Order: sequence, then C-alpha cells, then structure tokens
Amino acid sequence: MKTFVYVDAFNLYYGAAKDTPYKWLDLQALCRIMIPKNTVACIKYFTARVQPRPGDPDQPTRQLMYLRALQTLPNLQIVYGHYLSHVVWMPIAFSLPGQKPFHKTVGVLNPQKKPCKALQVSAHFYKHIREAALQASQFPPILTDRQGTFHKPSSW
Repeated sequence: MKTFVYVDAFNLYYGAAKDTPYKWLDLQALCRIMIPKNTVACIKYFTARVQPRPGDPDQPTRQLMYLRALQTLPNLQIVYGHYLSHVVWMPIAFSLPGQKPFHKTVGVLNPQKKPCKALQVSAHFYKHIREAALQASQFPPILTDRQGTFHKPSSW
C-alpha cells in the first residue's frame, strides 16, 4: 500500500526519544519496522526551530544536526511551523453521518504510552512505538551529505 507518513516532531520527541539514547532516529527505518507491508512514498516531518535555553544552549545545534540527518532520506520533507506557548482551543470538526472523513486508510503510530482516544476513532489501525523499534531505527553515528561528513551529537 502506498503510504504517506506525517510526523509530529514535538510528540515524537517528548513521547518516545527524550531521556533515551534513541534521539538519532531514522524515520524511514522506523516506518519499515512499524508498517513493513507499506511502501512509504513520502514522510512529512512537522517541526519548529528550538531556541537556546539557559540550561541547554546547544539544543539548536543538536536539532540542526538531526534535521541534517533527516535530509539524507530521499523521501522526507521538513515542514516548519512554530511552537505555541499557550493552549489554543478550536472547535472539533465532525464528519456527516455515513461519510468516511478521509476516504483513505489511516493509521496511527503513537509514541505516547497512553493511546489517544480522539485519534483512535479515525484510525483503521493504531500501533504503539516501542523501545525496540526505536533502538533498531537509529542512523549510523557518522553520515555524509553534500556538505560533507557529520556526526551524531555526542550527548545523544
């Protein structure tokens, strides 16, 4: 099945990678493990640039290294947005009775330990991303792109 993958970087990081040695995550490899029967046509990675923090001034540098690693994947597109510092409430969109809202097979690969019931309602399948899948989906520690050779951040 031809598959388009949409990644919420914030939820992936805080739900699966933070406080683990698995931050150098190859999303294409993760897709091969999580949805092995599907052909991934495109991965869209939604993120925002992080700012240096007093306790972690190198955070933007590490993020740039990871974004550079992701750009070595031929079918990946990075989509930039911005982080919100406050909660924004929006109305919930419902489909009309008898209509399937996406007209596509929708799957959720969830990094959070607790399932999201709102996503489960629209999904045809729902899988939790387990630690073993993260461990098996790491980029090599040294990568090469058009700019040259670069390394996984040492603190990762």
